[in-house]
Amino acid sequence: MNRPVLVLYLEDNPRDAELVRDKLQQTPSLACELRVASNRAEYEAALAEARFDLILSDYALPDYDGMAALALAREKQPEVPFILVSGTLGEERAVDCVVRGATDYVLKQNLNRLVPAMLRALTEAEEHRKRRVAEAALLESEARFRELFNQMSSGVAVYEAIDNGGDFVFRDFNPAAEKIERVSRKDILGRRVTEAFPGVRAFGAFDAFQRVWRTGRPEYLRDAMYEDTRLAASWRETWVYKLPSGEIVAVYNDVTERKRAAERIASQLEELQRWEAVMLDREDRVREIKREVNELCRRVGEDIRYRSEEAQ
Repeated sequence: MNRPVLVLYLEDNPRDAELVRDKLQQTPSLACELRVASNRAEYEAALAEARFDLILSDYALPDYDGMAALALAREKQPEVPFILVSGTLGEERAVDCVVRGATDYVLKQNLNRLVPAMLRALTEAEEHRKRRVAEAALLESEARFRELFNQMSSGVAVYEAIDNGGDFVFRDFNPAAEKIERVSRKDILGRRVTEAFPGVRAFGAFDAFQRVWRTGRPEYLRDAMYEDTRLAASWRETWVYKLPSGEIVAVYNDVTERKRAAERIASQLEELQRWEAVMLDREDRVREIKREVNELCRRVGEDIRYRSEEAQ
């Protein structure tokens, strides 16, 4: 923290407030700006006006007490560390205050504990803040992943290896995969892949799962055909990856229409080539017949009928 630590201190005794101020000023490792509130109204106004890094509070005040101050602090600035500083707080009551949400407590007759307690509270608060930021970022990332997962046009299945890679269990299944496989996600999760899709071994994906799970190297299966007693033959292209969690993910597309269209095109080209050969053969036969007619005309003394053929 580059700026001074902003500390709010609820204390009705000016002398005690000065003792704490002096203690902080004598500690160069903790640069603080101390704001003192001597009563409930000043304390509530301070909480409304500024965001503090740490709150100190006496336990016994004429119109207020430490527990009420703690409750308001938790309402207005719930993440700010709160330390009770009291000369009358017994051990049992102090523990009760911590149970109710206080960060720590320090007895006024032992103010040497104050700075270490403050440093510890500030460190814990910063670590807690970083965890919150990381957790928020993780939640945001997970939300983006889930949206992408649900909206992808490709099927996505996530598997966990069991039996030391002897089989794989479904851990997630996106809507596109439900559509491709004509099966509900709720009927797939938790089941073995060899049970849910018995044709997976012949398909070639199962061996790929095992290799990727062992080596961590991605694999691509191009235009492999899948079929079982439930699903008619269809063609898939599949990418298999290993996640940092150790799970296997398969991203795949149903390319059956593309495959069938390619087969139709190949068949049509073959037919076209066959007819082209037939037509060329017929043209050769026509020219041969024309030459024969011309030759007959010569023999019988008639005019040549196909002079264009003579020029060929």
